[in-house]
Amino acid sequence: MADKNNVDKAKKALLNAVTKGVTKAVEYVEGQAVLNAPVDSGALSQSIDHSVDTTTKEVTGEVGTNSEYFIYVEKGTGEHATNGQGRKTPWRFQLPNGDWITTTGQKPQPFLEPAFKNNVNRIQQFISDEIKGVDI
Repeated sequence: MADKNNVDKAKKALLNAVTKGVTKAVEYVEGQAVLNAPVDSGALSQSIDHSVDTTTKEVTGEVGTNSEYFIYVEKGTGEHATNGQGRKTPWRFQLPNGDWITTTGQKPQPFLEPAFKNNVNRIQQFISDEIKGVDI
């Protein structure tokens, strides 16, 4: 019975360590995304947030935004869209003051994806450091 207790303690300690590491990682990535985000009103950067979900078997971290327009900023629109599926012809729309604008879209200004992709090694290190600190 002592062996099972030790295994259970080790599992709990490792899960806690991974949770701490993932929490540090998503907090870091969130900070990088905020730094990367273009600022107009500040609403986009202020909407960036993170979450960590821990079950008995896994730890999941997530960084994102609830902004309705973030994808247009991240990936671009029209002929500038990164996936190549944006509209290929210019379009017009009217501003509230009555002026008309013609556009070919918005160039992408990625902020979330680079916050993750440019920091994969650092993310792994946050988790690894916490696991190394576990005394089993």
